[in-house]
Amino acid sequence: MLWLSGGPSQLETFDPHPGTTAAGGTKAIKTALSGIQLAEGFEQLAGQMGSIALIRSMVSKEGDHERGTYMMKMGYRPDPTVVHSSIGAVCCHELPVGRTDIPRHISILTGQ
Repeated sequence: MLWLSGGPSQLETFDPHPGTTAAGGTKAIKTALSGIQLAEGFEQLAGQMGSIALIRSMVSKEGDHERGTYMMKMGYRPDPTVVHSSIGAVCCHELPVGRTDIPRHISILTGQ
């Protein structure tokens, strides 16, 4: 999972709309999956799209980005009386130590 909180918009990354005013000039490239395009600059990722689950829309009944983000990262609605494990902790529990080519979990920002 790549969580780009405050990162580039979907139009500049995973859901470009080339040729529209909404795209702001973003160019799109083809991927390994027919009909799926990414923004220019993601050529290596485009070649791996057959192994990626791309979610381009998300809906939450929380009505608030912060609460919705918590629910997506923890799998539970926010509750001030409980501390839930993050998706990173779940990945670390499920992936075997020393048997993966990449780190099991990386977080470079503070917070959850």
